[in-house]
Amino acid sequence: MIGRHIRNVLAEGELARESNVQNLHIANSEKPVSLFSTGVIISIG
Repeated sequence: MIGRHIRNVLAEGELARESNVQNLHIANSEKPVSLFSTGVIISIG
C-alpha cells in the first residue's frame, strides 16, 4: 500500500525522485534498498 502511494507522488511530479530517493546496495542482499526523504513520507500522509 505505501509503495503505491509513493509511486503516485513521484509519478505526479509532486516531488522529484532524484532529490528524494536514494538506492543503497547492502552486502548479502539481492536487490537494492530504497531510502526516502522525510518529504516523501509527509506527502503520503
